[in-house]
Order: sequence, then structure tokens, then C-alpha cells
Amino acid sequence: MDPYNSSNAYKYEVAPYYIPKQEPEKQPKRQQRKKKQQAPKKQNKVKTLLCLFTCFAITFLIMFRYVAIAEASNTVTQYKKEFTELQKVNEQLQVELDRSIDLKTIEKIAKNKLGMQQPRKYQVVYVQLGNSDYSEVIIQDMERSKPQGVVAIVMGKITNVLEYLY
Repeated sequence: MDPYNSSNAYKYEVAPYYIPKQEPEKQPKRQQRKKKQQAPKKQNKVKTLLCLFTCFAITFLIMFRYVAIAEASNTVTQYKKEFTELQKVNEQLQVELDRSIDLKTIEKIAKNKLGMQQPRKYQVVYVQLGNSDYSEVIIQDMERSKPQGVVAIVMGKITNVLEYLY
């Protein structure tokens, strides 16, 4: 028995070296695959850039609206302060006006500048009002003035009949 043939182990001395054959067809396919893979990468980059731009644009718009709301709120509070100040000034002026009113000066101005006179006895007419206080309910007139459709007219007739029965 030969010791080389008895073993199942790989024999390096006897085995020929394996040199892979380069096929010219495989290289262009690899280049095509690389080109195909590069195109989606560019599209993915463009998509991610568009998504980022969209996110930034939306964020910018939201921030812009918040700024506009804050400015509007500030102007409203400023106008409210001015309004309260003007109300205070108006009340002070009204108090001063009420203090300055003198009936005697008003009478002098009315007689001298405007030529007014005191009313005579025959010019005065006394009116006596009765103590009766009453009110009238005019529901029917209000119902007539409302526009009515076919269903409203039918319902009105039914309610009239029911009112007549009870």
C-alpha cells in the first residue's frame, strides 16, 4: 500500500494549482451592476435631500406663524394698555366737565348769546299719564311674517286644529 493513496487528506504536492479563468463577459456585467447600484444611490440621496428640505420648510413655516402670532399678541396687549389709559383720561375729563357745569352760567349763555327766554304759562302743557301698564302679545303677526314651507303650513294647520279641540 502506498501511503499517499491510503489517506483521504488533500495532497498539496500532487494537486495542481487552481488558477481561475477570467471571462471577459463577467467584467462588463459587474460594471453594469455597479452602474445600476449607483443610480438608486443618487436617487436615494435626492429623495433624502428633498425630505430634509421639506422638513426644514415646514419647520420654518411653523416658526414663522408662531412669530406672527407673538407679534400680533404684543400689539393687542399694547392697544389694550392704550385703551385703558384713554378710558382713564376720558373719565377724568368727564369728572372735570361735571364739576365745571354751573346752571347759572348756562342760563346766562342761553339768554344772552342764544336769545332764549323762560316759557310762559300758556306755553306749558302738562301731561298726565295713566297708571295702567300693560303689554300686548303679537305672536300671530310674527308667525305670519316668517317664510313658511309646505311642511310648516301643514304643521301649522295641525296645531290650529289641536288648539281648537283643547
